[in-house]
Amino acid sequence: MAALTDEFATLSVIARRAELPTRTRAEAAARICEALERRGLAERGGTKALPKWRRCPAMMRGVM
Repeated sequence: MAALTDEFATLSVIARRAELPTRTRAEAAARICEALERRGLAERGGTKALPKWRRCPAMMRGVM
């Protein structure tokens, strides 16, 4: 969760923040972000070709 901020970021940026291994960085970040989205902890933005993610707005307000 610490790799997600209030601003939308690409998977590569999130993966670097999370210090994921280089070989699986994008795939792992995508799976993690999708899992967080299913739990209501992350929000997807951007386009299909270049998705971007951020913390769920409710998390930013401290509601959850």
